[in-house]
Amino acid sequence: MGLFTLDRFVALFSFLAFLNISAFAQAGESSAAANTASGRGDDSGIMTLPLAEELALRSNADLAVAVRELQATEGAVIQGGARPNPELAFLQEDLRKETRTSTLQLNQLIELGGKRAARL
Repeated sequence: MGLFTLDRFVALFSFLAFLNISAFAQAGESSAAANTASGRGDDSGIMTLPLAEELALRSNADLAVAVRELQATEGAVIQGGARPNPELAFLQEDLRKETRTSTLQLNQLIELGGKRAARL
C-alpha cells in the first residue's frame, strides 16, 4: 500500500536503537540496570531486540509521536472503508387535521463509480 506498517516502523527504529547501544552506555545506564528498571529482573546484561525496542520507544518522544501518528493514519483508513449510515427522515405538511400529510423516509446512500475505493 505504500504506507509503513506499525511492525516495520518499530523494527526499523529498534534496529537503529540497537546500533546506538553505546549511546545508552555513555549515558550511564547499563543494560542490566535497564532490565531491572523495566521490571524484567534478569541481570544477564544482554541487550535483546525487544528490550532495545522498549528502550527506544520509552526514551525517545519523537518515536512515540510517530507511532501515534501511524496509528491515527491506520484508523483513518479503517474509517474511510466504512459504509455510510442509513438516514431516517420525517416530514409533516400542514397543521390542519383534514389536509395534513405525513411522510416517513428511509434513505441509504449507494456509492457508485468507485467512490469508496477512491476514499480509501
